[in-house]
Amino acid sequence: MGFSKKHQAAVPLLAYQQEWVNDDSRFKICDKGRQTGFSFCSALEVVLSCVSQRSLWVILSAGERQSKEYMEKVKQHAQAVGVAAEMLQSTFKADSLDYTMLEVKFPNGSRAIGLPANPDTARGFSGNVILDEFAFHRDARKIWTALLPTVTRGYKVRVISTPNGKSGKFYELWNNPSWSKHFVDIYRAKADGLDVDIEALRAACDSEDDWLQEYCGEFLDEASAMITFEMIAACEDAEATVELPEAFEPADDLYLGMDIGRKKDLSVIWIDEKKGDVFWTRMVLVLKKCHLGCSVKHCINFWSCQSCAGPV
Repeated sequence: MGFSKKHQAAVPLLAYQQEWVNDDSRFKICDKGRQTGFSFCSALEVVLSCVSQRSLWVILSAGERQSKEYMEKVKQHAQAVGVAAEMLQSTFKADSLDYTMLEVKFPNGSRAIGLPANPDTARGFSGNVILDEFAFHRDARKIWTALLPTVTRGYKVRVISTPNGKSGKFYELWNNPSWSKHFVDIYRAKADGLDVDIEALRAACDSEDDWLQEYCGEFLDEASAMITFEMIAACEDAEATVELPEAFEPADDLYLGMDIGRKKDLSVIWIDEKKGDVFWTRMVLVLKKCHLGCSVKHCINFWSCQSCAGPV
């Protein structure tokens, strides 16, 4: 899929981004480092497809926030190529729950639909599909099982993600030899012109594992972990909060736990709300300068630590 003078990206693409857009394979997958611009270039592919012929694209993102950010990119690209596309918001009902659905409509009847990932949202449409940050989707295997029949009639599938351990559906698809594969780590991105300070990023990483997985696109071995990455991802939900919502009133019981750092480790206070048989995270307070020798009671009562040189 090449570019015409009429249809150009809002911002010039880097070489690896243009390689992705130009690859018209039916099944293609990307293992990429964080913040390398793949939502940007995959959104451009959606727009170019919608402009060139009447088509439907369904984009499944890890959550509503990610879905909104992706669809904003679709809208921006549509404006950049001079198309009067309209973005609408509505509600999509799946699994007895309401999900926010964002839809960009094109003058020729093409549509791009953005939804949070869910097996039922994957089943609800027949068209080209993008799975954005697929390694972090809840119920990724069920989503894939529901999705595959919807693309039976020649539709395209694009799977894009940073790795999340040596397990899960994204890892399996990456190792499928029949897929067209694109690999872009932070070093390739820098070499192709991405404006990024690699040394500063590496110094800011908490661990070597974070660096290797988040920026270098490596699938880390989780065989020794009691709780796998996929099990953790299955418990994540956009309704959970790490900052107590304003004017919060608990519907049920609250539970507080504290992990006390002895020397260098962080002390953390965690508050859960029990709703039915599910414990929802409501607040996570990281006490950055708090240790075993400080007045823990003071920290809990006043959210600050005088014996640790001021507010935490």
